[in-house]
Amino acid sequence: MSRKRERAQLVLAAAVLVAVALVPMVVAYHQLGYDGDVRAVDDGSLDRATAYLDRVVANASGTVAGRYGWQSRGAAAADANRTLDPDLRRLDTVGLAEDVVYRVSQNDSAAAAWASEACPTGPMREFGPCRADGGLVFQRRAGEAHLVAVALDLRVVADDRSTRLTVVVRGYGRRVGA
Repeated sequence: MSRKRERAQLVLAAAVLVAVALVPMVVAYHQLGYDGDVRAVDDGSLDRATAYLDRVVANASGTVAGRYGWQSRGAAAADANRTLDPDLRRLDTVGLAEDVVYRVSQNDSAAAAWASEACPTGPMREFGPCRADGGLVFQRRAGEAHLVAVALDLRVVADDRSTRLTVVVRGYGRRVGA
């Protein structure tokens, strides 16, 4: 009888040991998840594209800063788009040397959501409201229209992989995810 009991305890101890060994694997699996597009992110192409977009949006923001009143933000949007468009098209050709294709377009709904949820405000700021104009977000500051963010859909395509991402790039080079 004691041999059966010892054998049962040994089997139970082995089962507990195996279960404990599987816990870290299960935790790691759930933390990492699975994304079929993750290889496109790993090769650095997404980081290079977003760094480029930071510079492009900072340039467009500087182009319209202090030049348009709040009531003229439509003209500010047209000017910002004239600055942005060639640079965004250039991103398409930059990737060819890397065997990567970039496609970028403005995202109107992400801009509107960012304007209503993340517009820079606070008790120590004297800034006015934010308004989206297409994928651009303007804020009234001292009666002028300031480009504070641009919402963009970015698609990175390489050989057998593709990644899609929506980003909100803040003016003056600070980027936040959408």
